[in-house]
Amino acid sequence: MEEALRQVARIRTKCQKYQAELAARYELWVGITELRNALVHNNGVADKTASYIFPDVRIEFSDGQMARGGILLFPALVDWVVDAYRDSCIAFLTP
Repeated sequence: MEEALRQVARIRTKCQKYQAELAARYELWVGITELRNALVHNNGVADKTASYIFPDVRIEFSDGQMARGGILLFPALVDWVVDAYRDSCIAFLTP
């Protein structure tokens, strides 16, 4: 029981440490989700106007407009998603 409590305390401490970084990334995850929803549910037409700036690419939505992007849009986004997920796993799973 004590070991489980120590593990929970360790995870909580790490969460607090990385909270600011995760909050910044959260907005980018929202952008990825918005893009996915526009493509899957609305045939690529955006529901709202928004802009998300990733390291290698920028996603801009205009309400009622078809999403557009260059040939490197999805490879750049996939690269970001994989790196962000890896970084989150490392942050939470390392002692």
